[in-house]
Amino acid sequence: MAKSGGCMFKIGYFFYTRTRVGLIYHRREIAKARQKFPDGHSVVQVKHVGDIRVIPVPMLEDNYSYIITDKNDVTVVIDPGDPDPVLKELRERELTPSAILNTHKHWDHSGGNSLMKENFHKIPIYGGATDNIANVTHSVNDGDVLEFGSMKFTAKCTPGHTEGHVIYILSGGDQNADSIFSGDQLFPCRVWSYV
Repeated sequence: MAKSGGCMFKIGYFFYTRTRVGLIYHRREIAKARQKFPDGHSVVQVKHVGDIRVIPVPMLEDNYSYIITDKNDVTVVIDPGDPDPVLKELRERELTPSAILNTHKHWDHSGGNSLMKENFHKIPIYGGATDNIANVTHSVNDGDVLEFGSMKFTAKCTPGHTEGHVIYILSGGDQNADSIFSGDQLFPCRVWSYV
């Protein structure tokens, strides 16, 4: 493995994040994970936060996408790295997403954008303004507020994992705690304040 920060690492990272080579590698990883975990890598439970449902969707060997719905079934998908289990879950629950939110450019979080767009032609796809995410139609900056039905997400720029990494904070309103969708950004000993 190339040393992080070294020349070979930078070249490999460029090809992984900015070319079809990375997408081909990602698709190979999806195939291996599906063979290893045909029914997903874990059993999940739907979480209810007031009138909001958060449906975790296991993908690859250790990732999740999230389908979030309000009481009127307005639906948002976060990080559809592998679109097939997300699409299956949407079909089974008879949900149509209003938007896709990407936390960052890595294929295991954004690799499903194109297939999601094929299935939902006019769906807006959001992602960090400086992260060069494939198929993003709407760039977000620090503090941008996105509203879908009764759901209100605040985008916070959290560079580190990638230059343009974004977390999304779903407001819990007056009755419930906020929920955070952090992609790959939360690490030990690192605290982010979004106040």
